Amino acid sequence: MNSKAPMYRLLAVSFHLPNPDWFHEFKKIDLFRKSIQKTSLEEFRSEQARLFSLTVAGGISPYETEYGDQEVFAKTQSLADIAGFYRAFGFEVAPEAHQRIDFIGAELEWMSWIVLKEEHARKKGRTEEAELC
Repeated sequence: MNSKAPMYRLLAVSFHLPNPDWFHEFKKIDLFRKSIQKTSLEEFRSEQARLFSLTVAGGISPYETEYGDQEVFAKTQSLADIAGFYRAFGFEVAPEAHQRIDFIGAELEWMSWIVLKEEHARKKGRTEEAELC
């Protein structure tokens, strides 16, 4: 089986604030090598902040609930639904990530998690569990 989990994981990590270790590793990956080859860690962090800053007009929100219904209780309900969904499948956003549960990086991590759960269920012959995933 050709797993999609590593790609989801890679994409998830790409949305988090880069540290020197993963930035160095990203420069080795064909998908990213050409676009960040001559970029320093500081330049990358600066560009990421520019793109995803909510304080700058035109910034792109990396949080799902910032799109769609802007009514305050709808957003709260959506966050509760996401948290419940994660909990139902045994997934938690690490507190040290300092991110909301609707952060795109967290949602991509969840995709990696659920793909791995599905693959495990299929390998064990648990078709119903796999289909649920």
